[in-house]
Amino acid sequence: IPDWTALDIRLDGTALDLATAQVISYRRELNLREGYIKRECQLKLPNRLDVLVETTRFCHDQQAQLGAVRYSITPLNLPVQLSISPFLDADPDGETGEVWQEVSRQNGAAEAYLNLRSNEKNSRYLCAGMRYAIFQDAYKLASDQPESAQRFDHYLL
Repeated sequence: IPDWTALDIRLDGTALDLATAQVISYRRELNLREGYIKRECQLKLPNRLDVLVETTRFCHDQQAQLGAVRYSITPLNLPVQLSISPFLDADPDGETGEVWQEVSRQNGAAEAYLNLRSNEKNSRYLCAGMRYAIFQDAYKLASDQPESAQRFDHYLL
């Protein structure tokens, strides 16, 4: 199943990546009663930006295809130019390439789609789609508005 939580986040052109950032603090919370995972981390990026990243993931317990992700990105030391691109990742662990091949992908202003075909003799097809909205503080940004052209002090997805 494709990863619907994949995001390409860049701050002043530098990728937000835990593998390349210095982790100042990190906290993860699993709330079984309400059904979400929350993560808070303070990072120092290679371009010397300090950011606080808070994420919350929710998967519906009765409708497995329904989920939501909330990101809050707060620059701590400088204003920052933020670029964010949600997408569907067909091979998040690098192992599904043996089973599925990507047929097509489409990323729009507020949605993304991914079509896959199985490598079996009698091929099966899988189409996954997602819709998303991007907010700054509590205000929804227009979907045709290029986020990378704006300055943000606090950003929510």
